[in-house]
Amino acid sequence: MKKIIELSGVWNGEAEGLGIFQVRLPGTLDTNGIGIADEKKLTTRLTRLHKYEGKVRYSRNIRMPEAEDCRLFLRVERTRELTMEVDGRIQTAFEEGTLSTPWLYEMTEYAGKNVNIAFTVDNSYTTWPRDSIIGASAATDETQTNWNGILGDFAIYEEKKLFFKDLRVYPACKKKKDKKVWGEVEVYCEVDGLEYEEEEKEKLYISLESEVLNQKKILIPLEKYRKEENKIQIKNIALSPECCLWDEGEGNLNRLYINIRKSDYLEGKNRETQILAETTVMFGVRFFSVDNGLRLTLNGRRFFLRGEANCCVFPEEGHPPLTEEEWTKILNIYSSYGVNCIRFHSWCPPDAAFRAADKAGMMMQPELSQWNFKDAFGDEKSREYYKKELYMILKHLANHPSFVMLTFGNELQYTEEGYIFAEHLLDEARNYDSTRLYANSSNYHYGEEGCDTGSDFYTAMAYYKDMLRATSSPMIGHLNHEYPSACHTYDETVRKVQETGKPVFGFEVGQYEVLPEFSEIEDFRGVTRAVNLEIIKENAKSRDMIPDWNRCVEATGELANLCYREEVEAVLRTEGMSGLSLLGLQDFPGQGTALVGMLNSHLEPKPYAFAQPVRFRTFFSETVPLLYLKKYTYTSGEVLRVPFKLAHYGKKSLSCTCRWQLTEKGKILEAGKFPYATYSPGAL
Repeated sequence: MKKIIELSGVWNGEAEGLGIFQVRLPGTLDTNGIGIADEKKLTTRLTRLHKYEGKVRYSRNIRMPEAEDCRLFLRVERTRELTMEVDGRIQTAFEEGTLSTPWLYEMTEYAGKNVNIAFTVDNSYTTWPRDSIIGASAATDETQTNWNGILGDFAIYEEKKLFFKDLRVYPACKKKKDKKVWGEVEVYCEVDGLEYEEEEKEKLYISLESEVLNQKKILIPLEKYRKEENKIQIKNIALSPECCLWDEGEGNLNRLYINIRKSDYLEGKNRETQILAETTVMFGVRFFSVDNGLRLTLNGRRFFLRGEANCCVFPEEGHPPLTEEEWTKILNIYSSYGVNCIRFHSWCPPDAAFRAADKAGMMMQPELSQWNFKDAFGDEKSREYYKKELYMILKHLANHPSFVMLTFGNELQYTEEGYIFAEHLLDEARNYDSTRLYANSSNYHYGEEGCDTGSDFYTAMAYYKDMLRATSSPMIGHLNHEYPSACHTYDETVRKVQETGKPVFGFEVGQYEVLPEFSEIEDFRGVTRAVNLEIIKENAKSRDMIPDWNRCVEATGELANLCYREEVEAVLRTEGMSGLSLLGLQDFPGQGTALVGMLNSHLEPKPYAFAQPVRFRTFFSETVPLLYLKKYTYTSGEVLRVPFKLAHYGKKSLSCTCRWQLTEKGKILEAGKFPYATYSPGAL
C-alpha cells in the first residue's frame, strides 16, 4: 500500500464528563493532558496525572483524494475497542483490529468527497471481554495504563483494485534420503478484487523474485495454485544453498517480490504483460522446534533460553513505543545483559518491535492480552475475541522470524469448558502456522496441575509441588530452605515434565526486591509520577535513614545479583532444561511497587556496580563455567575439592584450555589448568 494522506494532527474530542476538547493524534488523552487525576497518595503503583475510562469520540473533516483506477483504505495501527463513522454512518471494518493488531477500513466510495470522520474509542471494553483484558499488561494501570486514544500509523493508503490482502512466507522442509532437509519456503497469499472472465484465467500468472530462491525468478500459472476463491498456496519453493539462516544474534533477512500479471502469452513469442497486483515482503528462514531429548532447538541446535519478561512498563508515555528505532534501543539494552528471548507478559508489542528483533536476532514470545486466573475462555465473548486476536497476530506477524513462541496469556486458569476450547484453539493455531510453538498459558494454573496435553512446551514456576525456580511465595524453594551451595539442580522435576513429552523452561524467575533509588524520582516527567517512591523517601527521611540509604540500596542489589546468579546457574546445571525467563531485569512499578530489576522503570541501569551489564553477563551468557561448591564458607585446614563443568550453548564447538585461580585481594594464591578439550555446543 502507498501512503497518501497522514491523518496526524489536531482532532475534536468529546466524552461524558470531559465535555468537548481538542487532542493531537496519534496520541492518548494522557499525552494530551486530558482526564481526571489519579487518587492521591497512591503507594501501590505509579500515579497517572490524567486518566479516563469510557467512550471517547474523535472527529475531523477530511477531503478524500480522488481514486482513479485504485482503492482507498484508512489504517489505524493501535487503539482500543473501535467504532468508525463517516458522515454519521457506521462503517464495517475491512479488517477488524484487536488490542494487538491494526484496524483497516475501505474508503473508496468517499473518493473526492469532503467527509466527517469520527472514531469512538472505548477503553471500558463494552463488547470485548473486559475482565480478562483489564488485568493484562495490554491495558492495566499497573504498567502501560489503560489509555484511550489512537497510536502509531494513522493514515489513508492507496492500493490497486487487485491487491495482496495477506502474504505469508514460511520456511519448510523436504525429504532427502529418508531425512528431512530444511531448504524450502511456502507462500500463502490472499488477494482481494480478483475478477476475470472464465476464458481469461489461462492468462493470469503469479511471479516470485528473490535472491535467495534457487530460481531467482519464478513464473507460474495462477490457476494451478489457487486453493479456493482468492487464496493461493505455493509449496516446494527451493532455496538457494547460499541462503543464510536467521539465528540468535544474526538478523539474516531476505526480500521477496511477488506480483500477479496478465499476459497474452504463446510459447516462443513475445508477450504483452500487465501487472495487476504487486508487493514486497521481508522474511527470514529459521526452524524453531524440539529435539528428541525434549530440548528447544533453533535451526536444529540446542540453545539456552535466556528470557526476560517485558510487562509494558513505559512510564513517560504510558504506552509502548511504536517506532523501530525505539525498539532497537530497547533490544540493545536487553542484549547487553545477555537476553536472547523476550516474553511479552499478557500483551503483544507492535510490528516495529518485531522488525527490530528480526534485524537483531532476538527471539520473541508474545501473548494474548489476557490475564484471567479464574475462568479463561469461560464465556462466548472472550472465546470470540481471543480467537480473533490470535489469528490476527499470526497473520500480521507471520513473516517475522523473531516470532518463535506464543501463549494464550499469563497464569490462566480454566474451567472444563474453557480448557476444551483452549485445546481446540491450540490445534487451530498449529494448523494455521506450524512454524511456531504454542502453549495454552504461561504458568498454567501456577503449575499446580502440571502439563496440559495440547501445549508444545511447559513454562511454569513448578510442576505440581516440585519447584522449577529457587524461590516463590510464600518463601518456598531451595534458596530459602537449603544451606547455600552451588550444587542444586531440577533434574528430578524436569524428568517428570519430560515424561509428558514437553520441553520445559523456567517462568518469572527472580523477583528479588531492591530498595528504590530515589534519584529516579526526578526522571518522571511524562504522564505518570512516582508518588509511591516519594512516600517511601518521606518514610526513610522520618526515620533518619537517608544518610545510609545508598549503602542499603547497594546491599539489597548485591544480594539480588547473587540470588539471580543462583537461579540461572541452577538451571544451567539441569541438563534437561531449555532455559528460563526472568522477572525481571526491569523494575515493575506496580503491584505494590515491585522494584525487582537491575534496570529502573525507565530501562536504565541503576547507578551501582551490581546493576552493570558486564556483571550480569558473567552468568547470563551462552558459555558459563560452573563450580559445584557444596558451600560458600570454608575454614582454615579444609581441602577444597570442587567439580567443574562448562555449560556451552554457543553455535560451534569450543576448543580451549580452561584455567582456574584462587585469589585474595588481587593476589594469586594458587592457579592451575584443565587439559585442553573440545566442548560440544548445546551441552553441559
